[in-house]
Amino acid sequence: THSRAHTRLINEASLLMKLEHKPKTALCFWFAAVETFVLIPQHTSPDYAVVEVDALYDVVADARHRWNTNDVVLLGDFNAGCSFVTSSEWQQIRLFTDQSFLWLIPDQADTTVTHTNCPYDRYRRTPAH
Repeated sequence: THSRAHTRLINEASLLMKLEHKPKTALCFWFAAVETFVLIPQHTSPDYAVVEVDALYDVVADARHRWNTNDVVLLGDFNAGCSFVTSSEWQQIRLFTDQSFLWLIPDQADTTVTHTNCPYDRYRRTPAH
């Protein structure tokens, strides 16, 4: 049985996202539970969703290098759907084109509470090596 008492925060960092439109950081948390993993929660700007979601690819690489782990989970409101990230723009996003990343919320999911049917909220992980 696993309990909260067995989960601990090892380290945290604010990693810089490489963006041209404005400085932005992604908070990263390194945890130990049964195994260690990095958690990266993020809310991207709807106006810059394509470049900000793509920049998370570099944040993952930085976190992997910083903490010598391949187990990374990204989650949050990426605004990654409908008019914010169109079907033609997905090829510009390395988290999408790199097939080693697993999308755990499909494109068909509606993660909004409004009248739109869009998968803005996302949960993405890297495979364990």
